Amino acid sequence: MNEHIEKLQELCFPVFEEEVFFETLNHSSEHEGLVPAKGYKAIVGYTKPFTVLRQDKTLFSIVSSSYRLIRNEEFFIPLYYAIQDYATVDTIKIDHHKGYFFVEYMLEDVVSNVGKLGILAINSYDGTASTQLNMFVKVVNGTRNTNLFLDFSFKHKHTRCNNYQEQVKILRNKVGITDRLNTLFSELYRAEISREDFVKLSHRVNLPKMYQDMILGSLYYSQDNVSCLSLYMGFSTIIEDMELIRRINFLNNMLRGIQSMKKEVHILEI
Repeated sequence: MNEHIEKLQELCFPVFEEEVFFETLNHSSEHEGLVPAKGYKAIVGYTKPFTVLRQDKTLFSIVSSSYRLIRNEEFFIPLYYAIQDYATVDTIKIDHHKGYFFVEYMLEDVVSNVGKLGILAINSYDGTASTQLNMFVKVVNGTRNTNLFLDFSFKHKHTRCNNYQEQVKILRNKVGITDRLNTLFSELYRAEISREDFVKLSHRVNLPKMYQDMILGSLYYSQDNVSCLSLYMGFSTIIEDMELIRRINFLNNMLRGIQSMKKEVHILEI
């Protein structure tokens, strides 16, 4: 077992489904006591390795009975091997927050002129987010621009999560167009966006006023126009404290909003 698989195994603790019950106080009912909650089930797991003590059990969520549980080992490990078929995984970073689990696969030999490419994979055990893949660019200063030109996602419900090779083909096609990615960054660098247009863009993407004021006070402090690339990078840095899923959506909406205002900027499509 290599070091990357050992790292991924940290997220592969036992997870299973349990029946859900509710307690009735109607003593005249023939179902006095605990009654099965029809149409619902619990997603639970033992997050501490090699322990099955009752107090170690974690309740992740109560979901509908149609929800399909996709375990981390079903997703993150097969995805790693699928990626390895066309690119070398340099480093792996894992993280989790409640029922969310994140794996960042940095690719060793795929580099654009602005930084390295990586794949961010997300799985959840609470049904609040679809399992998804995002390709991103990590620029020299370490800022991660997630969901830059690919966002593939699929829902848990009624879905089989086993066609990794097909999805990785999409990723491979995108990795093979680093020249177009470099062109995108050049276009963003040359195009400028005014203070007035930024305010309009902020309203369009429903950017909270706190973040709007931060950008106006930093990027537009002494100038009326900034490059779209500076705006996008600055925006990415300012919203780093956002919850990850929300941050991905804001970055994607911001980039497409820039493109709608600046027709010379061509966003890469799937």
